[in-house]
Amino acid sequence: MKDEEILKKAIEKAVKSGYWKEQNNWNDLSKDSTRLEICKSWLSDEKYLQIIFSRSFAKSFWGEKEVLSYNDVGGMDDEYMPAYLFYLQQMVLEEDKLKYLEKFLK
Repeated sequence: MKDEEILKKAIEKAVKSGYWKEQNNWNDLSKDSTRLEICKSWLSDEKYLQIIFSRSFAKSFWGEKEVLSYNDVGGMDDEYMPAYLFYLQQMVLEEDKLKYLEKFLK
């Protein structure tokens, strides 16, 4: 999938779950071509990073269900944390943030 398609699908998934519920007009953009053009512009100026790293996007995309976070540091206990926080932390470490999101679109 191209980056703009990944971003579009990720936003659509998050919108369906409540992201931008009241403050956006994403649902008013009925044509996929319009949505793709917007995503292309966000990619070119890296606005997409502000979107995908926002807590409200992450909560809507991954949810708040608790997941087990394994700790590699000796002597520290593993812990449960909200899924969106865990996956945000993982995404920070990824070189290609959009390819990381793509894994959750399938």
